[in-house]
Amino acid sequence: GVMICVYDQGILLQGPSGIGKSELALRLLDRGHQLISDDAVQVEKMADKTFASAPDLLRGQLNIRELGIIAIQQHFGITALGKKRSIDLIIELLPSHNNQPLNPLPLEYRTQTILGIEIPLIQLTPTPQRDLALLVEIAAQQAIERQSGFNMTQAFITEANKKMGQPS
Repeated sequence: GVMICVYDQGILLQGPSGIGKSELALRLLDRGHQLISDDAVQVEKMADKTFASAPDLLRGQLNIRELGIIAIQQHFGITALGKKRSIDLIIELLPSHNNQPLNPLPLEYRTQTILGIEIPLIQLTPTPQRDLALLVEIAAQQAIERQSGFNMTQAFITEANKKMGQPS
C-alpha cells in the first residue's frame, strides 16, 4: 500500500501490484499533498486510532515503475513528506473488468479493520477517463464532512424521498 495525507486526512491506498498506487501518490504530491510511505507501510495502534509510517529505509522515497526511485524532498520539497499519520480512510483501487458498471450512488461506506480499529473504506476503479487524484481529494473532503456528522449522499436521498412523499 501507499500512505498519503490529503487535506489533513491520512489515506491508505490499497490494491494489487501494478494498479497505479504510487503513480496516484505522485499526482497527489504534485497537487501539494504529503507522502507518508510507499510500498511498505508500518502500522501501529495508539489509543483508539491506527497510525501509519514508513520504514526508515523507504522514508521519503517513491518507486515509480520504469523510472525507479524518486527522492520526494528533492523534487517536491520537505513539506511533501510526512512522518506518521492516523489512517482516516482506506481507498482500495480495483481492477476494471470489461463492461462492469461503476456504482453510481454508494449508500454507505464499507469498513476495514486494522489492529482492531474499523476504518472507512471506499473502492475506486481506475480507468483512463477518470482523474483519480481529484477523486481522492473529494473523498478526503467527504471524510471530513462525515467526521462532522454530515453525509451528502444520505442528505440527498432524504430530500428526494421528502419531495416524493416517501419516508427517509
